[in-house]
Amino acid sequence: MVEPASSPAEFSARPAREAADQDGLSRFYPPRRQQLNHWIGVPAGILLILLAAAAFLFGFFTTWTAIERHGRAVVLKTLPLPLLIAVLCAVIGLTLLVSAARHWRDGITLLPTGLEIQEGRKTHSVPFESITRLDSLVNVVKFATSVVDVRTRAVIEDDQGQKYVITDLTANAQDLVKRCRAEVLPRLFREAQKALQQGQKIEFHPDLAATRQAVLIRNVPYDWRDLTVALKKRRIALLDKTTRRDLINFPVRKLKNTDILLALLENPPR
Repeated sequence: MVEPASSPAEFSARPAREAADQDGLSRFYPPRRQQLNHWIGVPAGILLILLAAAAFLFGFFTTWTAIERHGRAVVLKTLPLPLLIAVLCAVIGLTLLVSAARHWRDGITLLPTGLEIQEGRKTHSVPFESITRLDSLVNVVKFATSVVDVRTRAVIEDDQGQKYVITDLTANAQDLVKRCRAEVLPRLFREAQKALQQGQKIEFHPDLAATRQAVLIRNVPYDWRDLTVALKKRRIALLDKTTRRDLINFPVRKLKNTDILLALLENPPR
């Protein structure tokens, strides 16, 4: 299901920089189980490298002893297996250590001015002011009448067309997305209102756009006041308010800036 949209009144009433801490400090959201992966990956890598060294030394001394007794012909019998074990352990161990070092500081930092996303050696800076799209989906998993799990997925797009996805692979992803929404959505809603008042068209989907006068569904104009919205099973539908007939229906994930559309339908432009 779609994370509930904020009402237009809430959008306009929220103060700027609400997502940031009151004292201006940043918040860091690492990958889930990052510390556990470090504690497992690093010791495992070191252990495998030591095992590789032990296998190599064992093979070397075993082969040396065998050569003194039986000649060089025994090299092909005694050395290949320990050498193979040594190479495999060394490669796997080094891979674990390099991967741990490369991704040691992975995570998302929430700053008063935006996001800083660390992926290996790459750092992406995403100022809040550059974000042109923020869509978040919440999938509630139920067993009988009890909520078993809540899964979060958010898509962020900046003014350069670069997309970033936040999922539950990030620790406390729900809190991160909530803070981003509080910072970004009020501005996007104000900009959408201003754009419509200036006669611009806003596209939410190839088959769905909006102008100040009407909502364009497959290029057919419908008055804002004649429409209502229905959300069900991760799909969104626009209905004729009088007949309740579906005018358009598609998965929410294919819609851009769902919250802004819902807020505009609740408070149509004048």
